[in-house]
Amino acid sequence: MNRKYILPLLLILQIIIVKILALFPDFVENWYSKGLYPKIAFVSRKLFGWIPFSMGDVMYFILIFFLVRWIWKHRKGFFKNWKTNGLAILSWFSIFYFCFNVLWGMNYYRIPLNEKLAIKKEYTLEQLEDFTEKMITKTNVLQEKITGNDSTAVVIPYTEQEIFNLAVKGYQNLPEKFTRVPI
Repeated sequence: MNRKYILPLLLILQIIIVKILALFPDFVENWYSKGLYPKIAFVSRKLFGWIPFSMGDVMYFILIFFLVRWIWKHRKGFFKNWKTNGLAILSWFSIFYFCFNVLWGMNYYRIPLNEKLAIKKEYTLEQLEDFTEKMITKTNVLQEKITGNDSTAVVIPYTEQEIFNLAVKGYQNLPEKFTRVPI
């Protein structure tokens, strides 16, 4: 088989596999979200945790940038070689789709949090508005309590590293059934 067909065919295979896996949220939860993803997240945090923005977004941007650059370079006669160019674009999408799903995307197919926590999912617009109003009120009360007025910015008395350490400590204190939820 010609090499130019491999990635586009893998894209089709990837889409089929992801759609099938989406039908089995227990499998995704146990194999990916509790198995592979924490390892990926750990390595990602160790390598890129010091950077104040998402490296995944940077990687996606770079892939898209090179795709657009490639299209721009091949714009003359693009439609004359539509088959070759189409296969090349599908190859880019195949790489992008693979990276997205392996590095994060499979988490969309895990068991929904409302099911894990046995929370009723259905609500009316009125209930949502009521809940939002309560959260606004509570937030304003906390703002007043922390700063003494309603317009002064809240100053956090911790460094970023202290906040991170407190978050990890709080995460470790969660009950066992919630400890494997990725941060």
